[in-house]
Amino acid sequence: MTTSESSTYGQITQEGLQRIRDRLGVYYHGIRHVGEITADAIRTYAQGMGERNPLFFDEEYGRKSPYGSIIATPIFLWTVRAITATNLGGLPGVHSFYGGSEWEYYRPVRPGDIISATYRPHDVVEKSSTYAGRMAIQYAQTLYVDHRANAVAKARAWSIRTERRAARERDRFRDVKKPRYTREDLEAIWDAYDREEIGGATPRYWEDVQEGESLPPIVRGPLRVVEIIFGAGRFDAFNTGVGASPGGNHYYRWSSFRKHLGFAEPDPETGVPDHPHRGHWEETMARLIALPGIYDLGPQRGSWLAQIVTNWMSDHAFVRRFYHELRRFNIEGDTTWVHGKVSRKWIEGDQHLVECETNCQNQRGETTGMGRVEVILPSRGAE
Repeated sequence: MTTSESSTYGQITQEGLQRIRDRLGVYYHGIRHVGEITADAIRTYAQGMGERNPLFFDEEYGRKSPYGSIIATPIFLWTVRAITATNLGGLPGVHSFYGGSEWEYYRPVRPGDIISATYRPHDVVEKSSTYAGRMAIQYAQTLYVDHRANAVAKARAWSIRTERRAARERDRFRDVKKPRYTREDLEAIWDAYDREEIGGATPRYWEDVQEGESLPPIVRGPLRVVEIIFGAGRFDAFNTGVGASPGGNHYYRWSSFRKHLGFAEPDPETGVPDHPHRGHWEETMARLIALPGIYDLGPQRGSWLAQIVTNWMSDHAFVRRFYHELRRFNIEGDTTWVHGKVSRKWIEGDQHLVECETNCQNQRGETTGMGRVEVILPSRGAE
């Protein structure tokens, strides 16, 4: 398949949308990328996301925590089964970007858990965008259950589908340039890393929290290709860790390309078809989808929108719900500043709850992501 032939693929058509609609509501047992949850898997994922909280990676610390072990970060379950809504096909060659996800948690994920997933595509909506014109958003739900038949979490995610050729023609981001940093700029970022606060073992009580109070900010970046490849999952060289490309390499990869025509994008120099996700680490592919440079994998930034809250809330709290959406691309060289505040607090039965609003901003002052995190805090009255 030549590059010109590839460009004829990847159109959003009514026939393709109908193929997706025909699958809505059907339950599928998820492909398991990580079987038994190990301490190594939890630790590696947390550190790949830039976590500083030892509750997510230090086993000795975890044994002394209220949980009695380390626990997984809020969106670690991506490693069990990716919840993108495009796994069942329908729009061959139409690019897919992670748009966001919404989670509800019932219990922490610990070493020794064996978790499976049931997947259900449940909606597809037609939209338009300034990036590529015609656009479709696919939604899917995933239920995670452990080996004791306990529900662990439920997730809803959405994928943004756009036509690669249309994006190239519009070239919306042609004027975006990679930032240039001075030594002083970098030292300011390093100082912000050093000032990152971890609530840790000291409880943050519900009674001490005020609506409107700000959370200590965190910084992530400047984004580099090594952090994209090894940061977003760090299982099986990036892709399998978040489920972007399960099933193996070599024979398995070629079989997938032949089965799903239009999925792969040929390299313009070699003519060899390759996985479209290589735009996350290869400039040439990023340019083919009309981005100014390689870009992050969305769940990593989603994780940051929760990290600012898990840093703040202490080890005695539990994330009950987490919602996040991505607004713009995070390009190589960008620095992300994460801010948050307490938006409300309330009591529900015997649970003392707070909701925090969080957002990501880059060095250009653009909001690249937004989130809401609902947390159960300890109460002084319950002691």
